[in-house]
Amino acid sequence: MLLATDRSEGSRQHLSYAARVGNALGARITLFHALRPRPLIVNAALDGDEAPIGEDVEQAERALRDLATTIGSNRPVAIEVEHRLHGRDAILAAADRHAADMLVLPTHARSGVPRAVLGSVAEHVLRRSVRPVLLLTDRMLEHEQVAPKRRTAILLATDLSPESRKAHRPAADLAHRLGLELHLLNVLPEQLPPPYGGGAPVAPEPRDEPRRVAERTEELRRAAVELEDAARVECDVRIAHDASAAIVDAAANGDYALLLLATHGRRGIARMVHGSVAEQVVRNARTPVLVMPARGA
Repeated sequence: MLLATDRSEGSRQHLSYAARVGNALGARITLFHALRPRPLIVNAALDGDEAPIGEDVEQAERALRDLATTIGSNRPVAIEVEHRLHGRDAILAAADRHAADMLVLPTHARSGVPRAVLGSVAEHVLRRSVRPVLLLTDRMLEHEQVAPKRRTAILLATDLSPESRKAHRPAADLAHRLGLELHLLNVLPEQLPPPYGGGAPVAPEPRDEPRRVAERTEELRRAAVELEDAARVECDVRIAHDASAAIVDAAANGDYALLLLATHGRRGIARMVHGSVAEQVVRNARTPVLVMPARGA
């Protein structure tokens, strides 16, 4: 596991949660920090406040070593400080360098005007990572403190597309390793696309929502059968206008240790059309979110 940190006091709780997950998985942990590049001022003399970059690295390494002793890992924690690459590129490069099975990003995401500081770094990593990314926000950890309870399952939101199905087996294996059940959730759109015939709208057939739910539930159960060698699997199908809100609600009202999302890795126009359910979920979820990119599954 690669745990990225900004070394702020507020990130300590996030890292401790990630270390508990690492302990349960028997993972090797690397605590990673990327220094912010300093602006280059031509012909400017260095004074006491402008220490050489080497001293900055040493200071950061000392801080990481101190932090590593407080996060509760039951195994030695490696540390790494990067000073050559920009933060988001540095994180992705480090994850590749360590062949990390999981990348952990503490964020300070919140809804409203101060942009859910998923912000540029976490959103960039989320969109480009080919490795699972565990996102931990203040909202998630505050909820853990306010409503502590025994977690019995992992919730995997899937649309049963080929890309989404790539996350099914890794999710089942993760549930097995953590000793948890796996619950599959599928959210159907509230309104079906308007039918067209010969280029012109035609009268829609009456909607039969119970039938739609029953048919999708059967599909979900067939997918679940393929995973039952690894974990006990349950299925849930819902109809909702807002898929991200339905996923957040389902996770909030169950005993879930993690909420897993499989992304499609869309780019350009396709991304603009489909939007990003994953990013909306992360901004509002009260359950830690593990995003599993289809291109890396």
